[in-house]
Amino acid sequence: MNIITMICPEMHVGDANNLIMALGAGSADGLTFDALGWQDADGARYSVASWDASQDWLGPLVRPGWDADSAVNMAAAGRAQGAVVLHDPGEGDAPAPVPKATDAALMILLGEPMVLAAAAGLVQIVEGDT
Repeated sequence: MNIITMICPEMHVGDANNLIMALGAGSADGLTFDALGWQDADGARYSVASWDASQDWLGPLVRPGWDADSAVNMAAAGRAQGAVVLHDPGEGDAPAPVPKATDAALMILLGEPMVLAAAAGLVQIVEGDT
């Protein structure tokens, strides 16, 4: 298992939450990206979440067995999956640098969230700063 960190721009929160529900264990996963606690230098807001996952979690999307009431918007989940950019730093002495966060993509990075968010140009929002 790897620690996967996803950086989600504010404009993708709804779709990303549907993706996490489609891949997760229940409707509570639909709250994953609701806290927009990070921002970039331009003030754009992001949510950052991490979890243990295998790299094959972005396979074909199917409605989860727990979703008998069709709570998951599978079209939204598919849009989120299409917006994902996977950053693999590689191995060795010179890992690939973390790209800067942008509102165009959901970035998936391998590693610790605090380190990766900072490397992507994000800072935590301190209450009262917004």
